[in-house]
Amino acid sequence: MPDARLLRDKASRDVSTNEQRIAGSNVTTRKQGSDTVEEYRDHGHGWMIRIVPQNGPTQTFTDSDGSGRLALNPNEGPTPPVPYTLYERT
Repeated sequence: MPDARLLRDKASRDVSTNEQRIAGSNVTTRKQGSDTVEEYRDHGHGWMIRIVPQNGPTQTFTDSDGSGRLALNPNEGPTPPVPYTLYERT
């Protein structure tokens, strides 16, 4: 059975590289309702969005593979709720 764990490239694990990329990016900050949305662009291409809600944890979506799709990194941020059944009639 193949290993199903997520693999992250070295650049995404290297904090100093990400900090340098953030420092060199154009940041657009806007309010959307009660949330603050920060868009990070590098040479005109959006590579990260950070959503800071008034209440709750910050969510960061990044383009980790250069495809243009922004996804929540499962190794960061809150754990999604786990569905479970309390009672089940049989």
